[in-house]
Amino acid sequence: MPEKVNDIHRDDLIRRANKLLAEKPRALVFIKWTCPGCGERVTADNPNTLCLGNRHTEKADGSPCGVTHYGEYLGMMVVIPE
Repeated sequence: MPEKVNDIHRDDLIRRANKLLAEKPRALVFIKWTCPGCGERVTADNPNTLCLGNRHTEKADGSPCGVTHYGEYLGMMVVIPE
């Protein structure tokens, strides 16, 4: 079940990201997820990369988290440089 309303299954996210990158090769796709440890919404540091486990290293307040998310539902943030 998705953590957030707009989260989609990993396989669907891969299809959508690949289609977007084929149409806009300069696009940057960042994976997003909700940390199962602290509940914060996390954005991956590296664009155009999907890992089986996404580690939340630091909370928004600067304190450490360290929990790895292995969920199947993810979100994405897209940046298209000019």
